Amino acid sequence: MADLPSTRTIGRRIRAARERAGRRISHLACVLKTSPERLYDLEEGRDRPQPAELAGLAQALNQPIDFFLDPFSLVGEEVGYHIRLAAAE
Repeated sequence: MADLPSTRTIGRRIRAARERAGRRISHLACVLKTSPERLYDLEEGRDRPQPAELAGLAQALNQPIDFFLDPFSLVGEEVGYHIRLAAAE
């Protein structure tokens, strides 16, 4: 079984999914019944989401759980961002 991505990578993916969904941290926190500070800490990679939090994020952001945990995905990561920028030039 492959290793999970780093906490920082999971956080980047959470932020990417939230921004893609057009959600503000405060709104998402309300939907998930958590604090905006908790979501900010997750997005910053300061803490790894608990399984129930991850399931809630996946449902609220309309993403499969693998979107956050797939070690081979580049979605929401700086590498993918730079590749898209280079392709656009």
